Amino acid sequence: FEPNADFTEIQDWPELPVRQHGMMIPIDRTIVSRTTCSDILRMYKKFRPMFDEVFFVISNSGKDPENRFSDELCEYSNVLCLEQEELVYTNKEQMAAVARNVITKFRSNFDFFFGDNPELFDETK
Repeated sequence: FEPNADFTEIQDWPELPVRQHGMMIPIDRTIVSRTTCSDILRMYKKFRPMFDEVFFVISNSGKDPENRFSDELCEYSNVLCLEQEELVYTNKEQMAAVARNVITKFRSNFDFFFGDNPELFDETK
């Protein structure tokens, strides 16, 4: 079980490069990328011209303001804020449950964009 085997990551500086397995890849070859960059406005401006829309799923941790995003940021229509505890798993079954939970919240939060198109989130495809 290797949960991080095939993720892409957006590096912070200087130009928000996207890497997978240590190699640069074009952003349009990925659907989901993770980053520690908290400047989502900068990322949005850079990546939005390449896509119909760009969505952010943000993980907040604990009560310390240093580890949390502002409530105002979480109110943007293309931002979904989750608590870190909602994303924790230790095996494939838990990972599947976490993924289903995130998909449900993603779909609910961004239904203005996806509309009534359930096949976009079909786990069998």
